[in-house]
Order: sequence, then C-alpha cells, then structure tokens
Amino acid sequence: MSSSPGTAAAVRAAPPPPPAETAPRPNGTERMRADWEDRKLVSAYLRDREEKAFRVLYRRHTPVVFQFVLRLVGGRTAEAEEILQTAWIRAAEKLDAFRWDSSLRTWLTGIALNCYREAVRRDRRDRRGGDTN
Repeated sequence: MSSSPGTAAAVRAAPPPPPAETAPRPNGTERMRADWEDRKLVSAYLRDREEKAFRVLYRRHTPVVFQFVLRLVGGRTAEAEEILQTAWIRAAEKLDAFRWDSSLRTWLTGIALNCYREAVRRDRRDRRGGDTN
C-alpha cells in the first residue's frame, strides 16, 4: 500500500512544527483517551483517505517527534525536518500494518529513529565516496 498523493503533499507542504509543549505527562486515562482518538483518526484515514484525519494526527504528534529528531541531529533544523518528512511518508505508507502494540507516537518515534539511522549511514557512505565495504 502506498500513501495517497494528497497525503505526501500534505506532509511536504506542512509548516515546520512548533516547539513541543512542556506540559505535564498525561495520566493513564488521558493516555487511553488519546490512543482511542488516534485509533479513530487512523481508521478514518485508512477507510476513506480522509486528509483531515491525517492532518490532525500530524499536528498532534509532530511537535514531540520533531523535538526528538532535532536532538538526534544536534539542532540542525533542516536536517530534522527532512528526516521527519521521510518518517511521516513512511508511516502513512505502513499505517495499515500498525498493530497498536504501542502508542502511535511511540511507533512514529521509532520510524523517525530508523530514518535518522539511515541518513547517518547514507552520509557516512557518501563521505567514503559510495564504497559499500
């Protein structure tokens, strides 16, 4: 399955995320409510390719995931934005395979971490002149 053209465009056209809020951590009930809302939004996106549902998910989770990636890349905003965009596109493509064993945010953070690792490997390979040995 691949993401719909509108989804990829929405990810590319989205403004940079605002800084993550430093609100207190949610309690168990708030976390369950957020997971339930995420499930409804994911279902709407998968069933009807509802762009509004995808945008809500993007706005809800991007600030935290962006801050995580920004720390990984040492504060280089452009690099963090590129990794985040790649992560969201990959997540949209694989959303139907998400099993809800973790929260959606945890899953998205894992995807972003893998995208970061791939970027580091790619940069290392490029500096060596493309040698894969």
